[in-house]
Amino acid sequence: MQVNRIFQSYTRTDWLQDFLLASSNGIDGFILNIGRESWEPDRIATAFNTVRELNFKLCISFDMTSLSGSQSSDFLPFRKYVQSYGIHPNYARVDGKPLVTTFSGEHSTFGTRNPTEGWKYVLAQLPPVCGIFHFNPNI
Repeated sequence: MQVNRIFQSYTRTDWLQDFLLASSNGIDGFILNIGRESWEPDRIATAFNTVRELNFKLCISFDMTSLSGSQSSDFLPFRKYVQSYGIHPNYARVDGKPLVTTFSGEHSTFGTRNPTEGWKYVLAQLPPVCGIFHFNPNI
């Protein structure tokens, strides 16, 4: 996918240009989509290190079309990112809690009987967050 190749080599300068362009057009934050690509943790770290200098917010959206949600241990990336970045001064918050979203996830059970139980399990493993989970439990 072309977009992946672009972000794979993103630098501090790239992030700064994007943040400043967005800010100049009235945008006050980005949601960063996270999957399982090996280069993503470095790009996310660069984004958070760069944004520290600005009045701009970031939050993380977990891409459940890329991440596995079938085993109970599949919550570990969620916890890692929330613990690492949820305390960052530029992390987007709702009622003081880090905002966490997902893309897809309607089939993610995290080793439980169904997605509803699975997502409850994930939330119980995390520090307090404001979660927006995109799935239809009736599927």
